[in-house]
Amino acid sequence: MDRQQADTQKIGAQAEYIAKIFLQQQGLVFVTQNYRCPQGEIDLIFKDKKQWVFVEVKNRKNTLFGTPAEWVTASKQRKLILATQHYIASHNISSRDAMRFDVVGITNLNTDSIEWFTHAFEC
Repeated sequence: MDRQQADTQKIGAQAEYIAKIFLQQQGLVFVTQNYRCPQGEIDLIFKDKKQWVFVEVKNRKNTLFGTPAEWVTASKQRKLILATQHYIASHNISSRDAMRFDVVGITNLNTDSIEWFTHAFEC
């Protein structure tokens, strides 16, 4: 791994930490982080009462080319949905359980810039 990749991963981890703390402050219960499978990765997983919440975290240096949330493309959404299906199957979660996909956008790791989109997309 080169230095740029390491820096990118470090920044991503910082953004996920900021998002995790923020969502916990909103009353969500943390389940796990960085769930990886062949289909993709889920940044954060929470429970909101009885509802499963699968979270994509995006950090951008600035908003010149769009907000962080706008960078959650249709392709990324598909990967997140597939990874969620894998998580559900591997953890014996009923597909009838309530679930949603949220996006947390952060600009330049600034906690004052957090945007939280609940039900950001459907599967």
